[in-house]
Amino acid sequence: LSEIMRSFDPDNKEHCDKIKEVYEFMTEGETYGCIKQAAYALDFLIHVSWIHFCQKPLDGYKKECQIIEITKENWDELYRYGKDYYDLNAETKRPIICLVYALATLHKDNFSHDAFKEAKKVLPSEEWIIGSARMRAPFILCNKKDEDKTEKVETIKFSGTVLEINPRYSGIISINELPSNLRKVPFRIENLGETPKETQNLSNLELGIGYAGFSVYTEKGRSRKK
Repeated sequence: LSEIMRSFDPDNKEHCDKIKEVYEFMTEGETYGCIKQAAYALDFLIHVSWIHFCQKPLDGYKKECQIIEITKENWDELYRYGKDYYDLNAETKRPIICLVYALATLHKDNFSHDAFKEAKKVLPSEEWIIGSARMRAPFILCNKKDEDKTEKVETIKFSGTVLEINPRYSGIISINELPSNLRKVPFRIENLGETPKETQNLSNLELGIGYAGFSVYTEKGRSRKK
């Protein structure tokens, strides 16, 4: 099973059937009652569920700006498993699981102010965040698919004002739609696709979420990550 999870191919019926079988077994009522008592079992379930829902392995390190096309029901399930994992208060929480939980929290509560506050709270502590790979945003905030998966997933657009720019590569934008204590969001100039000016008002911004929190992109900057 571990090999299938690493090399999962959505066009391989054997892979899909095995993942579905394991997912259905682990989420069955009595089985899940046991699984929710152990952090390592919930960790495994979240990875299996992600593959089952997204048709690809969970990748929080190599890829950037991923758009995840799953339904609200799927996000609600991931929220449930993530919350059970987080509430176990394990001495060491896996950062990738905390990141999935934070993303599911935003979707569950429709990107409300309270959802942003909760998502930020459950992300890994800053003591863990070292290295450039962990500073990237693996996922871009998007709307949800409807239940029959006919709705096209699109990135959520934000607006804001440039507060400061480091001429070399980065700066801070105040995002209008975020809670007041989270509005100052960092950006890298390469992720905007062009160099803005201080005090400039920007629209059609996108937010990525990563281990360090949120970061700003545009479609132009994001497209260069592919």
